[in-house]
Amino acid sequence: MKKKIIIADDHPVVMLGARMLIENAGLGEVVAEVTTPAELHEALASHECDLLIADLSMPVPGMVDGYGMIAGVRHRYPQLPILLMTSMANIGILERLLVLGNIGVVGKGADMDELPSAVHAVNRGSTYVSREIRARREGMHEAGATAAHGSLDLLSPKEMEVVRLLLSGLSVTQVAEALHRSKATISRQKHSAMKKLAVRNDVELYEIARAGL
Repeated sequence: MKKKIIIADDHPVVMLGARMLIENAGLGEVVAEVTTPAELHEALASHECDLLIADLSMPVPGMVDGYGMIAGVRHRYPQLPILLMTSMANIGILERLLVLGNIGVVGKGADMDELPSAVHAVNRGSTYVSREIRARREGMHEAGATAAHGSLDLLSPKEMEVVRLLLSGLSVTQVAEALHRSKATISRQKHSAMKKLAVRNDVELYEIARAGL
């Protein structure tokens, strides 16, 4: 029986390329193609799905990256294999997503030829990281960024969310509006993150966050 696949990407050319690779390799049947997080949740609720192939950089309201979207999907569908296509250079976020399990990551571009291998890997319950992404991870480790990344593990998911949004350039007030929390709550979570990371000011917070995220 063919695997039922949902593709989520807001770039039509990338979506078409992914579908052609899937069909030409006989990897399964594409049962839905969506371009927004809302459409993705609707498709997952209304279609049987054996594999999700998603763009990590697809715009998510109130977030600077797709971490929250993918983490939410994993929470609702803990056994669903997920293959991420990405052009983002944020290795820290990719590392955190891989920890969720049964996830593959393929870089958009030359790495797309690895899509069939990645599909087979995640369908077996394995993790898959394409050549381009592996090279980025190795480069980050060689640069010594792992020390900062490790310290970020001290933060709670909500604190990480706040730090990511602050790092994107939003103010505390804007973060509060985006996350539908009070300004006092955001300030408290920011200061809690700073205390856990042993930083004294915003400059140090942004430096350690940029290195680890």
